Amino acid sequence: MRLAFQAWMLLLLTVPGWLTGQESTPQTNRQWDWRRPTLIAEAHFGTILPVEAFLRGENLLDRPMARFRGLMLGFTTRASGDRLWHHRHGMPEAGFGITLLDYDNPVEVGRPVAVHRTFRAPLWQRGRLGLGYGADIGLATGWKTYDTRRNPYNKLISTRLTAYFRLGLGARLQLADHWALRLDAGLTHVSNGNVRRPNAGLNAAAASLGLYYTVKPAPPTKAVTLPRFVPSTDFTLSVFGGVEKRLYRTEELPPEEKYRGLTHGLGGIAAIVSRRLTHASKVGIGASVLYHGADNMSTWTDAGQLHHRNGGTLAGPVRLGVFPAYELVFNRWSVQVQAEYYLLSPGGMDNADRFRQRIGLKYHLTDRIYLATLVNARQFSVADFVEWHVGYRFSRSRPRRGSD
Repeated sequence: MRLAFQAWMLLLLTVPGWLTGQESTPQTNRQWDWRRPTLIAEAHFGTILPVEAFLRGENLLDRPMARFRGLMLGFTTRASGDRLWHHRHGMPEAGFGITLLDYDNPVEVGRPVAVHRTFRAPLWQRGRLGLGYGADIGLATGWKTYDTRRNPYNKLISTRLTAYFRLGLGARLQLADHWALRLDAGLTHVSNGNVRRPNAGLNAAAASLGLYYTVKPAPPTKAVTLPRFVPSTDFTLSVFGGVEKRLYRTEELPPEEKYRGLTHGLGGIAAIVSRRLTHASKVGIGASVLYHGADNMSTWTDAGQLHHRNGGTLAGPVRLGVFPAYELVFNRWSVQVQAEYYLLSPGGMDNADRFRQRIGLKYHLTDRIYLATLVNARQFSVADFVEWHVGYRFSRSRPRRGSD
């Protein structure tokens, strides 16, 4: 599962034009205008969300870790305008970036560096002032990882390579033909997708101030007649699987040996009915049935050893959940956000953990068949496992060529 997680993230970094599409206007059929790059320098200033005891002061510094800093250097290039979806999404920009991260404790956390894809898109524009959103998605390395002897307090990061996400919303002011200033507020998240425990991850809320320099400003965009948008209703059905690694504490052992881990398999089915409101947005409601191996297993400790016994059948307890869903669509790719509540769950799960949050990426191989990867989290901060979906979309009408 670790290799699958890393391969999925590397796909975002290595495939050119990750927001790919099929339709084009009768022009040059280019995806991005690489002749007109925009150079970016952004500084991030914010605070770390103290969701773990390590962040609240149980560390070698013996103080809370509060300050978050970042420096992002990168470039983007504007959409060429040769695809219909470029105009539907306001001529977005995409590129690459490197972000230097500072989590206020280089001794135990390290000095991580993230390499990522960078995406910026407008929401509103009037004159030189515009509002928009952006995303950075990639991989981060350079961590000081958890170690029972050398780094026992850092239960946030246990792998040298993690996923890196930043989402931001802000304003952009065009200062001159080549220069622009961007101010936004955003959230940053890093974790390993729970491919290894411990994996509490790191979350930060930060403002960003960026200076943008466009080497060769683009001429005004030519008007393009877009096909009339027709709202549609879809039904999607997917099967998914994954694993969760859990740590179990055993007594009567020295601190560096008192944790033992078990890997539990899981799988299920998810169904969603959604309504496409615009080219970029879908809303819906869904339900899922999940079988989790840990729910059908008993564990106990004896003389400092961890013992476990499987229930012996797959007919153990299942989790039945319902959720509202939102999908931000960019042609074949989309970002999925879901908030699920388990109506049925195994005994011992408290109400707070019944409320789940899912966020992830979806990619349509065809108009009907898609792949998706969703992080399943609780308490808005703890990622328990990653779901790997293969799904099929049912619809009465086939999307016309040129639809997102």
